Amino acid sequence: MSQGFDRSVVVGLGLLAVLVVMNAAISHHNTRKLREDAARVAHSREILDVLSGLRADARKLQVSQRGFLISGDESRLRSFNETVDAIHAQIGRLKVLTADDPEQTRRIEELEAGLQHGIAWLVQMAGARRAKGLEAVRQLALAGNGQNVLDRLWDLAEEIDGEERRLLTARAEETDRAYSNAVQFGAASALFGLLAVGAFAWFLRRNMIDRDRAAEVVREQRELLQATLVSIGDGVIATDAGGRIVFLNAVAEKLTGWAQTEAREQPLESVFRIVDEATRKAADNPAARALNEGKIVGLANHTILIARDGTEWPLDDSAAPIRDARGGVAGAVLVFREITEKKQAEQALREQEQRAIGILESITDGFFAIDRQWQFSYVNRQAERLLDRAPDDLLGKNLWETYPGLVGSEFERAYRRAADDRVPGTVTAFYPDHDRWYEVQVYPAPDGISIYFRDVTTRQRADAALARVTAESERRKRLYETALSNTPDLVYVFDLNHRFTYANEALLRLWGRTWDEAIGKTCLELGYEPWHAAMHNREIDEVATTKRPIRGEVPFTGTLGRRIYDYIFVPVFGENGEVEAVAGTTRDVTERKEAEETIRRNEVFLRQLFEGSLDCIKVFDLDGRLLSMNEQGMRELEITDFDAVRGSDWCGFWQGETRETVARAIAEARSGGVTRFEGVSATRTGKLRWWHVVVTPIGPSEDRPERILAVSRDITDRKQVEVALREADRRKDEFLALLAHELRNPLAPLRNGLQVMRLAADDAAGVARVRAMMDRQLGHMVRLIDDLLDISRINRNKLHLQLSRVSLADVVGAAVETARPAIDAAGHEFAISLPAEPLYLEADLTRLAQVFANLLTNSAKYTERGGRITLAAEVCGAQVVVSVRDTGIGIPAEALPTIFDMFSQVDRSIERTTGGLGIGLALVKGLVEMHGGTVTAESGGSGKGTVFTVHLPVAARGPDPVSNGGNVETESSAGMVKRRVLVVDDNRDSATSMALMLELMGNEVRTAHDGLEAVDRAGEFRPDVVLMDVGMPRLNGLDATRRIREQSWGQTMTVIALTGWGQETDRQRSAEAGCNGHLVKPVSVPDLEAMLGSVPPNGPAT
Repeated sequence: MSQGFDRSVVVGLGLLAVLVVMNAAISHHNTRKLREDAARVAHSREILDVLSGLRADARKLQVSQRGFLISGDESRLRSFNETVDAIHAQIGRLKVLTADDPEQTRRIEELEAGLQHGIAWLVQMAGARRAKGLEAVRQLALAGNGQNVLDRLWDLAEEIDGEERRLLTARAEETDRAYSNAVQFGAASALFGLLAVGAFAWFLRRNMIDRDRAAEVVREQRELLQATLVSIGDGVIATDAGGRIVFLNAVAEKLTGWAQTEAREQPLESVFRIVDEATRKAADNPAARALNEGKIVGLANHTILIARDGTEWPLDDSAAPIRDARGGVAGAVLVFREITEKKQAEQALREQEQRAIGILESITDGFFAIDRQWQFSYVNRQAERLLDRAPDDLLGKNLWETYPGLVGSEFERAYRRAADDRVPGTVTAFYPDHDRWYEVQVYPAPDGISIYFRDVTTRQRADAALARVTAESERRKRLYETALSNTPDLVYVFDLNHRFTYANEALLRLWGRTWDEAIGKTCLELGYEPWHAAMHNREIDEVATTKRPIRGEVPFTGTLGRRIYDYIFVPVFGENGEVEAVAGTTRDVTERKEAEETIRRNEVFLRQLFEGSLDCIKVFDLDGRLLSMNEQGMRELEITDFDAVRGSDWCGFWQGETRETVARAIAEARSGGVTRFEGVSATRTGKLRWWHVVVTPIGPSEDRPERILAVSRDITDRKQVEVALREADRRKDEFLALLAHELRNPLAPLRNGLQVMRLAADDAAGVARVRAMMDRQLGHMVRLIDDLLDISRINRNKLHLQLSRVSLADVVGAAVETARPAIDAAGHEFAISLPAEPLYLEADLTRLAQVFANLLTNSAKYTERGGRITLAAEVCGAQVVVSVRDTGIGIPAEALPTIFDMFSQVDRSIERTTGGLGIGLALVKGLVEMHGGTVTAESGGSGKGTVFTVHLPVAARGPDPVSNGGNVETESSAGMVKRRVLVVDDNRDSATSMALMLELMGNEVRTAHDGLEAVDRAGEFRPDVVLMDVGMPRLNGLDATRRIREQSWGQTMTVIALTGWGQETDRQRSAEAGCNGHLVKPVSVPDLEAMLGSVPPNGPAT
């Protein structure tokens, strides 16, 4: 053969042979790779289909279980069980399909274990629903363990699906490349074959055998390509450039219903007839587009292929152009796949979703879903009603922007925890923007979170009320248990078989038995006398039969001996209204009367306590309108008809600026605060009263007040006392200033007198006048101090009267003798009018004379020179009425009510010119009242004089007192006896002056200046008399006296206390310490001479 061809033909033939071999090898490689890639693509698609079915069944499983949980319909569990079997089968299929992929095999095994756990959890939930109801399901759901497992399963399924889709994409791309390479190589091979045939036809017309061989090679390549196309799982149709079919593989024949022989040369539209799934209109043929546009056309969605016999197949399809050697479009290849199972799975999923939506729309809880961007993705009808927002107004809106009140709330924390940590949660909280309480359950979802909620405002308030009732019930239970355990009464319960089922501690002690020894026993078994036990048995039966209580008395001998007891048996009713037990109480009748009296006294006490309450209690609404008031408040505000003030504005009760204070207090209470204030409010009759008020909010919680409680206390008296105290304090300050002035007045002439006596020592007459003046000033100072001491003693009830039967004439005479110098000095006319018959009083002559002397001196002081003063007495029944009338300056009407108060003076300027402290009338009032009398003042006003009237009780008839009209001559008048005298005083000037005076009286005198020195000097000097100051450093005078009395030489020594303390208790302490006498500083010379005159030389006073 080689001889028949020239060299170029041989070379060409060799090249053609090489080309054929290479084409065959490449075609074989491409065909095998295309078959392998197609198998892997089909394998991945099968895994995805099985996985899709598994996920659809898992959702179906959840929907069935939720349908049963919500409805309790057992028929829904049949679908649940069928789906469980299908899931097991699909898991087994997946394990077979992924056996060549270790990582996917691991995931499938983990998925299988998780599904087993999740199914077990769903079965547990169903069992809980069947056995215990929805509340048990809710508790399991809150635990969240099973839901976490299911969430992990969805994530794991997503991982498996994602891995297979990645493999499918890679394999499909590889298959497309292999297919494209095969097609291109086939086309190139065909082209090169044709060229070779043409070349051989042109160059080798004579060599037909070689041409046929080349044609056979091309035919084999075509058959190989067709075999490849037949072997893949997708339908394949090839067309020529005119759109007529040149090839159908077996899958395409099955789906179109056309055999290849019938379809060849048919227009593609006749065989491959597709319509839009939704509109049923003819759809664009992808092969036609590939022919027209010359490019690959991607998968079309929602396309239906109508087969020759009318069968409809849902398709995924694509097409690619077939290009010739010049790049022109020589035809098209259409690849399509039937997706009925996929559509069915999607439809089942959509149906399940619709059923789930139906369930969500039918539940009584509000429900909405939030995606991962915190936007509303679903809102059910109940949520629309609770939120008062249409779904279209919420869908796509941001949760935090739509409801800003959620930010920072407990709701936000639960939502973010479910979204971020995938942890379900439940929260019940108050949402202020809606003024409601919501109970919210939030669950993590694959694409965000799901939220169930309900309005529980009514329940929360009811729960609060129930909590209060429960707390009160528990409190009462504890109270009753405590009371029953501690009451002296015997409390017990019988069952209907006459056996004790309860006995309190008092009864157990009476029996002398423990609880275990007594409970369950009958009366007879506990030692009751037979007749007694039989009587109680009959009474128990009677109470059970008649359902009415029985009462009686019975003797019983217990640990307290035989006593009489009063008892009562009452029926205890069960829920059905029948008697289920008999309760009894027994009380010792011996103590009944005392207990009844105690109860009566307690009731009286409580009633008096309530009736005597000083508080006015009112309740207002949050706007300050009056709702209620207690009886005390109505009395204090003088309200007789509460309906007349019901609903009144509280601010209207108050005066002036207090109204603003009340308005602020109401506002503070509305925000949960407590306010205290004081203010003036008028009563119903217009009386102004001061009140101390505490305003407190009352309600279910501090931040949610419902009412306002105001507790008011009338402090008018306190305010008046405060005013009076301020006035008294003012008068006290004025009195102290006046006291300083009055004390300085006599001190100035005393100091001047001393200076005069030094300068005029040789002028005996001048010195005598100075001494008289100094004596008067000293007497004035002593009277001031005595008045102060007297008023102090009266105020502290320390003044003691030396009562005796005295003549009114003697009292008045003593008073006139004291006041006469002042009356005469002012040039007043003075008149006395006394009853003709003697009048006797039970009185202290000195103190009562002091009363009238003060009144007369007061009239002399406040009457202009040459005025008239009258003292008159008359008998009115059992009293004598003594009046002192003057024509002086008078007393203004506004000053009369306080004229007898301490430091009270009508005109301070006059007082300062006349002298006085303003305590004289207070002293008068105190002394008169100590004598059982009264004193009043009357005046017509300024310049119209004053009348002071004293009422005193007349003494009963008796012997007339003996009048001491003679003079008793003291030892001093007969001459002083020389004595040894020890003067003890820590004031050295006082001690020195007293010693000097005693020495001038002819006595031998020593001094000491503290208690210890006094004891030592007394031992050395052995005086006849010790004048002992009481208050001294180192050792006081009383203790020093005791030490002197302890010595043998001091037992007969005369000790006279010399001190500024002159009350009766002071004199008593001096006597108890061993003093023979008690003199009050400043000591008058006559008093000192009288005391010394009673002490014989070298002996104590007799």
